[in-house]
Amino acid sequence: MICYRITKYNPKYRNTEGHYLCDDWTSVADIGKIYNGKEITTSDYLLTEDKYFQAIKHFMDEMKLTELKIKGLERYDFTSGLDENSDKLKEVYDRVKDGMTIKNPEIKLVVKLILRDTLWAKLVSRDLEVHFGYDYYMYICSKEAPNQALEQIIESGLLVEPFKSPYL
Repeated sequence: MICYRITKYNPKYRNTEGHYLCDDWTSVADIGKIYNGKEITTSDYLLTEDKYFQAIKHFMDEMKLTELKIKGLERYDFTSGLDENSDKLKEVYDRVKDGMTIKNPEIKLVVKLILRDTLWAKLVSRDLEVHFGYDYYMYICSKEAPNQALEQIIESGLLVEPFKSPYL
């Protein structure tokens, strides 16, 4: 599999061990806090969260995938949503199970729950795996190099680095 680390973190600010050196938000819990002189707003957070989902969607679209399976599900306390999807998020949270196959639009809701530290899981198919790490790191591994998807992700403002997922 070909793997990529997809993040909002610019790799030019990493030290030789790969640690990110800038003070930046890493969680939904950071909304309202100040980083680099700027308060992180709910709209800032939701915009970034959507970019992460769109990155997955770009891969799926290029690979002509319509569903992913939940693998290794871990469940944490549900906290109320930040947006109009709160009831739908709670509904998905309550019924999601390990091994369950999900399709759009539920994939987006599961990604939101994972990025908001409410669930953790890998999203997998035979040809694609999506892994989530701490501090808003995401890894996408695929059997093909989806060049158009990578271009779209970069255009969105996220950064793409060839990087083997620690969750493989």
